[in-house]
Amino acid sequence: MNAIFHRVSIRKYKKQPVEKEKFLQILKAAMQSPSACNQQPWEFYVVTDPEKIQKLSQTTPYAGCAAGAPVVIVPVYRKENLPALPMVSGSDSSDTGIARGCCRLLTLCAWISR
Repeated sequence: MNAIFHRVSIRKYKKQPVEKEKFLQILKAAMQSPSACNQQPWEFYVVTDPEKIQKLSQTTPYAGCAAGAPVVIVPVYRKENLPALPMVSGSDSSDTGIARGCCRLLTLCAWISR
């Protein structure tokens, strides 16, 4: 609970690489996020190339802080090849809420692993 209530948003990073074991552990935890019918509609891309990270940091107004990061985990929500699920409250039950929950878990795991 301490990690949840005292979470901070890090926007400046040390110029040191992140150990592969750390981001693999973070990815394993993120893959445990719940999903409707266990469809797990996410993919994760681990980016360590500084040039690609720089390009990613320019993709949205909110991604700029990624520019100095030694590693970026890009979560991607997949809609293809998912089972047809009934509509819930007027939205697709496989909506991006699942992906948001997964991203929150990624963030929390990264904070705990620091």
